[in-house]
Amino acid sequence: KYRDYALPTKGVLWDYSKYAADYVFINFGTNDTIWCKNSNTPLDTDLLYSKAEALTDNIRLHYPDCRIIWAMGFDSSNPYFTQMVDTYKELAQKDSRMYVIDCLTCNQLGGDWHPNLDDHKLIFEKLKKELKKLNIGL
Repeated sequence: KYRDYALPTKGVLWDYSKYAADYVFINFGTNDTIWCKNSNTPLDTDLLYSKAEALTDNIRLHYPDCRIIWAMGFDSSNPYFTQMVDTYKELAQKDSRMYVIDCLTCNQLGGDWHPNLDDHKLIFEKLKKELKKLNIGL
């Protein structure tokens, strides 16, 4: 599987035994639904849920005790934002070590619709504030 490679183009597999993850952060929403936005296709939340569940199952396979944090990406214009947040929150209800942070959007973009340095600083401060609220040892 592609996700098992540290260097996919070189055929180097990731050695999960060398790294013990206490926390796994998943940035969602940045490019997850770009194909829907560009084609005016409705978001298939059942498909989104099943793929997110498969991803978290794979993380749990390798890091069974880690905390998984789904954090909304930078795209504040994403029309599917609410549906994605609701889907990930539904998934998190099944796992007491899974969290969803949905306030990391910004509007001060740099080149080619990517966040600029000020955006990164704003996002960091928002993320830090939200992680403190979770009271999970960070």
